[in-house]
Amino acid sequence: MYECTPNCRSCLYSPLEKVPIEFSNNLLKAYPNKNTQIGIDVGAHVGMYGIGMQKTINKMYSFEPNEDAFKALEKNKHFADNIIPYKVAVSNVDTDIFFSGDKNRGNGIAYTDTAKIEQKDMYKTKVKSIIMDNFLPQSIVPSFIKIDIKGGEIDALKGMKRIISGTNNLIMILEVCKQHLAYFNYTIVDFIDIINYFNFRMINTDEQQLHKLGPIDVFNCILVKGY
Repeated sequence: MYECTPNCRSCLYSPLEKVPIEFSNNLLKAYPNKNTQIGIDVGAHVGMYGIGMQKTINKMYSFEPNEDAFKALEKNKHFADNIIPYKVAVSNVDTDIFFSGDKNRGNGIAYTDTAKIEQKDMYKTKVKSIIMDNFLPQSIVPSFIKIDIKGGEIDALKGMKRIISGTNNLIMILEVCKQHLAYFNYTIVDFIDIINYFNFRMINTDEQQLHKLGPIDVFNCILVKGY
C-alpha cells in the first residue's frame, strides 16, 4: 500500500480522485501518443495521480511543498517509478512565498502576502515557488496536467501559458472551490475565463453548474483540449 499522511481525507479510491483518474486513463488509452506520455501534477500530495496513472503516464512531474506530504511522495516514488518529485510550490512568481500547512492531513496553501488566508490550526512557513514555464524545458510536452492547490490554480495557470499553448492534445484536472478562489481575490468568473482562454472544453460540468456551486463545495473539473 502506498504511503500517506495521518488523517488524510484524500485517497486514490475516493470518488473525488477516482473518477478523473479513470477518465484520464481511458482517454489516453484511446488516443495513445508515445511522444507525450508525460504528466504534470501540481499539488501532488502523496502522488495519488502518479500511482493511479502508471500505465498511461511514463513521467509524472510532481510538485508538493508540504514537508510531510513530500516525504510520503518520495517514498511512493519507489512504488510508482513514474513519479519525479519536486519540493516546491507552483505559482506565477519565481521567489519564496508563504505556506500555511496542516501537519495531520499533509496539505496546505501556498500564497503571496496579498492573499487572504485563514490561519486557524495551521502552521506558517516559507517555501520556494516556481513559474512552470521557466522551470520545465521546452522539450517537455505534457498530455496530462492536474492542479489542486486550494485556490492557487489560476496563478499556476498564468505561469504555464507556454506549456499549455504548445500542447495540442491535453487533459487537465482542476480543483475548484469558491472559498479557495476568494483567498487569492479570484471568483468563479475568473476561473471560467482562464479555462476559455486556453480553449479547454469542460467534460463533467458547464459554466452554469460551476456558478451554482456552494461557497465551500469542492469539485474536480475535467477539461480537454484538442480531443
